[in-house]
Amino acid sequence: RGIGGIYGGEVTVRRTIFSHWFSKEVEVVAIDGFYRNGATVLRLPETIREINYTIHDCKLLEEVYLNDNLKELNGVIDCPKLSICPLPQSLEYVGDQFMSGLALKNIEFPPLLTTIGNKTFSRNYSLETLSLGNLVVAGDSCFNNLPLLKEVVLPETLEALGDGCFNYCWLLERITLPSRPIEIPKSCFVQCPNVKELTIYAENPYDFPDYLIKLMGFGYPEDDPILYVPDGSVDLYKEAQGWKNFNVRPMSESGVDSVAAMPKGWSANGESGKLVIKSDSRRRIDVYDLSGAAMATSTREGKSEFPLRPGVYTVTSNGESVKVVV
Repeated sequence: RGIGGIYGGEVTVRRTIFSHWFSKEVEVVAIDGFYRNGATVLRLPETIREINYTIHDCKLLEEVYLNDNLKELNGVIDCPKLSICPLPQSLEYVGDQFMSGLALKNIEFPPLLTTIGNKTFSRNYSLETLSLGNLVVAGDSCFNNLPLLKEVVLPETLEALGDGCFNYCWLLERITLPSRPIEIPKSCFVQCPNVKELTIYAENPYDFPDYLIKLMGFGYPEDDPILYVPDGSVDLYKEAQGWKNFNVRPMSESGVDSVAAMPKGWSANGESGKLVIKSDSRRRIDVYDLSGAAMATSTREGKSEFPLRPGVYTVTSNGESVKVVV
């Protein structure tokens, strides 16, 4: 249990400490009260299972290394110089307000992180890129005040999006929505005046609040934002409530083809809900969605097929990559 103000420089929490109560070494399984001190680097051992409203208001803290066994994160807030804090692969939940008020430039959700609370990841004024992995539930105001963020891809796993999620993301230009229906709260993209493109892979329009486009802010571009939809669904979106407020265009005009120019020796294309990979030799070919989550891997010669949700995928091998629409 730490006391604010007594630490400085680099701090490494030990795996065990001597307990006078038990007269023996005991494991350190939680930390608490690490706030308002002079630490610049904090490293936690693998034994830590709990962080209780801590790593708070540390003005000089620049790096935090959380342990890979941590499943719930209820700490790290208002550390204005903290630019390095990788999220553990084991992480499943981040509590209200935590991971906010930091100096992170990039945030990548690990694959097990499916739920985040209210105001998490907000007020990260230096954040430029955000990969949401397999996020399912996003709390209210969880990504507001990210003034440098330019693009957001809402993953196919998403089921609930809280109020005010992306408010005051002043430079946000591109939004990708999942193909399956989600409820978009009316206050979700307030004051995002630079949105130029929306992309959605749903063949049939789901509900979209027609007032949302008006709430995004003042200073809108002269032309209505472009909405890219599946080629066969353009007329449906042009007539659908809410969506008809956009400049609806077919996906084929988005710059991503269903069959892209392929590197020599292998190819990838979308066919009837599947990604089809062909290779003239054994090689590793990896498939990622736009959030950066790994979706499939092929290592065989010949033809491989992977059923995938509708969307755009990045297919890569030996440093060469292409984007393919399924």
